[in-house]
Amino acid sequence: SYSIGNAISYIGVSMLMQFQNNLLGVITGQETLDTQWDEPNGIRVQSVASAPGDFLARLALQTNNLTATQQFYTTILGMEAKAQDETMLCLRYDNACFTGGVPTTLVFTVLPEGESLQLGDCLDHFVIATQSSIEELQVRFTNTNDHQPRIFMKPTNMFGKQVMGLVDPNGYKVILASAS
Repeated sequence: SYSIGNAISYIGVSMLMQFQNNLLGVITGQETLDTQWDEPNGIRVQSVASAPGDFLARLALQTNNLTATQQFYTTILGMEAKAQDETMLCLRYDNACFTGGVPTTLVFTVLPEGESLQLGDCLDHFVIATQSSIEELQVRFTNTNDHQPRIFMKPTNMFGKQVMGLVDPNGYKVILASAS
């Protein structure tokens, strides 16, 4: 038994994937496309705009504190806020930052007033490459207060990268992987 919680709003997959086997059928109107569906565990999957090669194009998560979330991902990880209003934040690295890997957009939406974030047990962690120094981040957050991220995994070498685990302001486990 597991709990999905309310942490994941949806997973965005490239709408280009829908055209793989029948682009002509879609163009001519002989076939229609579903733009939303649930995967077997009940997580919403949406067809979203993306660049070629961005098959997993978006991970949309919930937050109770958009300001703290924005500060963590832009200040600590160096991501850029590509779009933002009072209920939503889209984050992504500048395309020139990383030449390898799959560029994924993180989207955070504010939960309705009075609703608390329930992480569930379907999303254990996600990994983000960073150009920030893992060693400097460890020193910065070793003696942290409640307003800073908490280290849950000390720096270690894994898969040819130096990695370290932080807990973001929402409670999401984020494993940082060195870009080089």
